[in-house]
Amino acid sequence: MKLKNILNEGRPQFQDTPNEFAYLDFKKWAYKNRGKIKKQLKSALGSRGEDGTGMYIELSRIWRFDWATKHAEEWSYLHSTGTAKSKFGRALAVMMIQDDLILDKKAWKKDNLITHIKEAYQKDGHTYNTEKVGTYDLRGYATSTDNAFVGKHGILGVNNVFISWKEIKRLQKKYGRYAL
Repeated sequence: MKLKNILNEGRPQFQDTPNEFAYLDFKKWAYKNRGKIKKQLKSALGSRGEDGTGMYIELSRIWRFDWATKHAEEWSYLHSTGTAKSKFGRALAVMMIQDDLILDKKAWKKDNLITHIKEAYQKDGHTYNTEKVGTYDLRGYATSTDNAFVGKHGILGVNNVFISWKEIKRLQKKYGRYAL
């Protein structure tokens, strides 16, 4: 009998929760596709704002079909029952909340509901997302950070004044690239 017939190695294992190393790759992909994912989660959550089961199942579907089957096939093996999908999706949602990715960490801390999806800030016809900005030391470590409202056409400055990217470039030329 050949050894190859006896061994049963290299078969994919079903996941009950997301693998932490695979989650690092998923997180990069999810950040790039956060707009699409937000729309999917909002439609899964529905207008009722239910307990989150639909959102958890949608998160496991996003992990399996949108990310894993296209980018990391070895992480696409999930149980097919609704309870298992919900459990996997909830574990994924907790990881995303801790990273403040798509699901809002501040809102979760207030009322302990996991179903808060981050909303973009809108003012004067412009849509803004919050981004962490700050100063960094020579080693690349943040010395102080804050959230800024950044949009496609510019940013919001002090007192909610809109500053276009063109104006920012003009100021960089005037005062030096790193003066701002």
